Amino acid sequence: MRSGCCAGWMSAARPATLETFIEHDGQIAEAAKQLYIQRNTAAYRLEKISELLGIDFKKVNDLLRLKLAFLFRHRIEGTVHVAKRASTGEPAGARGSGELRSAARMGLGR
Repeated sequence: MRSGCCAGWMSAARPATLETFIEHDGQIAEAAKQLYIQRNTAAYRLEKISELLGIDFKKVNDLLRLKLAFLFRHRIEGTVHVAKRASTGEPAGARGSGELRSAARMGLGR
């Protein structure tokens, strides 16, 4: 791992790189475009993430587990945001309504 000023930046970039890679179905070039970085930079980051987590991005099972983890995280965060809006009395707009529907589908309402 790099040391100095870049080490903190690299650790901050890991989650975004991994999530973008997963969202683009394991396509490094597409993830790099989305992140506005070079393909080699994305490949380097993913190599380091792979070593850190002990996963192989070429294995469908590993990709599926990561995709599910991000999906669950987004669902849980959506439920938390809905609860915060309800407690503050903030009206739920279109985004809030979608979050409520998602929470209801998962059986997480009320």
